[in-house]
Order: sequence, then C-alpha cells, then structure tokens
Amino acid sequence: MAKIKHGFSGQRLIVYPFYVIEQALNNPLVADLVVHSMGYFPKAENHYIDRASGCGEYLLIYCTKGEGWYVLDGKRYVVPENHFFILPAEKPHQYGSSEHDPWYIYWAHFKGKKAKYISDQLQGVIPIDMDDNSRIGDRIAFFDELLNVLESGTDEATVNYVNLSFNHLIASFLYRSEERRVGKECCRWGVGRGGGGGVSLGGGGGG
Repeated sequence: MAKIKHGFSGQRLIVYPFYVIEQALNNPLVADLVVHSMGYFPKAENHYIDRASGCGEYLLIYCTKGEGWYVLDGKRYVVPENHFFILPAEKPHQYGSSEHDPWYIYWAHFKGKKAKYISDQLQGVIPIDMDDNSRIGDRIAFFDELLNVLESGTDEATVNYVNLSFNHLIASFLYRSEERRVGKECCRWGVGRGGGGGVSLGGGGGG
C-alpha cells in the first residue's frame, strides 16, 4: 500500500494562513506560543511523513489509540496508545503509523518564544498513565474544542482564544501530576460536576 500524509476517513485538519501566523507572532498577547496547525487522524492506516530538512515548527503528536513510531537523530521510537512526543523544529525526522495497529492521533504544529523550552522539557516518548484521575477524556475534549474554534474563523479574537487556550493544553502535558491532582480535588469538592462546593484560597469569604 502507498504511504500517505493525510486523507483519512473522519480526519480533521486545519492550517492557519501565513498572514494569521505572522500577525500572532507579532502580537505581544500571544507571541510566545502560536498554533500553526492542528488536526486529528483516526485509524491512520499507511500514514507516513519523511521530512529530510525538518519543518519550521515544533510538532506535538498524541496517540490516543493504536500504535505508531518516529525517527529522530537516527533513533527509532515506538509510540503506543496513550503516549505522546514532541518533534523539535528544523531537525530531520520521520514518523508513521503501525502496519498492524494504526494509530489515532491528535497533533499540533506550534512555534513562538516558549516552543523550544516546551520541547526541551518533553523529550522522548512520554506516557499518560491510566488511572481514575488520568483525565484523558478531558484532554481529548479540549483538543476537540480547539479544533472547533480553529474551524470557526481567523479573526483576531478567535485566533487569540486558540493561542491562549493552547497554553492550557500544553500545561496538561507538561504537568500531568498536577493536572490529575486538580481533577481529583474538583471531584472531591463537586467543581465541574454540578456540585455546590467551593474552594477557599485564604481566609476571606467568597464574593
């Protein structure tokens, strides 16, 4: 079978126009972390990318099901279900889907002043450990929300919302333990689950 870059049944793929990215990179509000493109490829059979010169953005790939792989600096890595990785900008790489168990992936190309720091903190294949507080559904729902917003337009407010929200998405990968702890506390207090509880940060009363 021929290897393909995209065109999978049920896929989502949104790429911002060049001028939108340039405007964002010159906007002090969002310039430190700017989304170039995002997508979702379900059951990406025969998916294969070979970038001999790398690309101009950093690339986050989150495998939610199935299996894939990537090659960086001459080393091949296997990417199982519920694992993610980031490819650095301007470095040759290849990646693709497993032949026997094609991956389902959410992905995002991004750039900005914080991009290298984020990539340096998240090297190799990193697991999202499964437990009662893994919040995998929350992360996937947030990916889907950002994809919905990306599809809705390219006006400045919409683009700013995407880029500022992307910081939160990245934080859920950078600080996985903290995200789980917060989720556990929210469940305990009923926050976000229809409960009336509250959390006080300090001695003052609520407004």
